[in-house]
Amino acid sequence: ADRIDAMPERWPGEQQLLPLITYPELATPYLPVSQLVFAAIGKCIGSDWSDPISSARVFRVAFVAIETVLIALLAVALWWTGRSAWWLALYAWHPLPISELAGSGHQDIIGIVLLVASLLSFTMKPARTWLWSVLLALSAMGKPFTLPAGAMMLRRQPVRVWLKSLCIGAVVGAIALAPFWFSWGEHGRGYENWRATADVLAEKFSHFGGVYEPVLGVVQRIMPSDDKPAGFNLKQEWLARKICFGMLAVIGIGIFFSRFDAWRATRAFLFALVMLTTTAHPWYLLWAFALFPMAPSPALWIASLTLPWGYVIFADGINWKIAPWVYAIAYIPVF
Repeated sequence: ADRIDAMPERWPGEQQLLPLITYPELATPYLPVSQLVFAAIGKCIGSDWSDPISSARVFRVAFVAIETVLIALLAVALWWTGRSAWWLALYAWHPLPISELAGSGHQDIIGIVLLVASLLSFTMKPARTWLWSVLLALSAMGKPFTLPAGAMMLRRQPVRVWLKSLCIGAVVGAIALAPFWFSWGEHGRGYENWRATADVLAEKFSHFGGVYEPVLGVVQRIMPSDDKPAGFNLKQEWLARKICFGMLAVIGIGIFFSRFDAWRATRAFLFALVMLTTTAHPWYLLWAFALFPMAPSPALWIASLTLPWGYVIFADGINWKIAPWVYAIAYIPVF
């Protein structure tokens, strides 16, 4: 609190807002499409809703409206492929999207709806490369790990389609980035701030990782640490991260050469990503879970119910401690 109070107020009301932000000292990790949606929602906030609590409610309502679009897209996808609408009910009535979007207001729904729109476009009109490529590029400008979905859609396409899709994606990405590069502040400063935040998240953050935690435990037994607390880029942590990344790469290659359709292949990769990441917050699973109606998975369904057990933690300085029984409840049924 003292650190926050010492920060200068750059615009009216900032000091009131800062205590509600988890890491006010970090630049935003969010990419241009998310930022543009934030700006559009912000334009809807009048003087009556300008306080932090009211404006947060406006954002949550907007994200629920976006999720309504997602549900409509999934309904079309199920109708197009002749699948039962009850698969959609399993998503729409599930506590995970309700709690993480309507409750917590996580912005991931912005990229998720664009990813689903891209997959639906590919399913209905695969020859319209420009349309699903544009939608996927916009999704990647929300969070870039959706890009492997493009490989899943392109894997049986000729080289010219690959090149066309890559060019379209590059143009869309450049257009989305341009306003942030040329319009505000020193050119490139926004990217530098974003990169610094991304490095902190990648190097220091670790919470409830599914495969990462046991891998790190094995590495630490083989290479005993020097009693430094976790989160300081210990060589043991870096090795565990590299092992998990290598496993994800192998799994991704296997999915690419599998006979899965684009929905199932994308769902499998996004699910594997959550299982192998160092930080597995429950809302991260929404990217894979939104594809559940079109690509059901018993393990994914179980994870959607058990992963929120990661909230059963307590903080000790910078160390997050999770009781072994919590980890067992959350992950053993999934594995």
